[in-house]
Amino acid sequence: MKIYLYFIPYFVVIATILCAHNTTPESKVLSRSSAGWNGALIESYPVGQPELRVIKATMPIGMTTPIHKHPNPMAVYVLKGEIEIGDENGNSKQFKQGEVLIPTPDEWHYGRNIGNIPAETITFYAGTVNGAPLRVMKNRDQIRP
Repeated sequence: MKIYLYFIPYFVVIATILCAHNTTPESKVLSRSSAGWNGALIESYPVGQPELRVIKATMPIGMTTPIHKHPNPMAVYVLKGEIEIGDENGNSKQFKQGEVLIPTPDEWHYGRNIGNIPAETITFYAGTVNGAPLRVMKNRDQIRP
């Protein structure tokens, strides 16, 4: 009988470990910046009634967007794949799964899926109700992706 009593504290410790769970939420800052991907400062937020938009997008393998710009601040989280953003001056930067891309407002650029799988992104737009469009195409004759 003493042998069985000897093991009770071990069973209690093991049960406690197995049943324990973390009840504290975890958070991690993914990006914090006052500048876009190319180092240019984000000048200001739009004036008016704020409207936030969150959009999930999928870019097929090899897809390149037409040259465009975004009038308002935004951030793009890469869920899957690898994308590149580049400007008309030949500057570019790659972003892979788990990274955040911050396009500089009002600067012409393109986006390209440079990975071997469809790229999935979540985009957070900070605009205003009835305000500027999400995207402005440089050449209106270009086909929208």
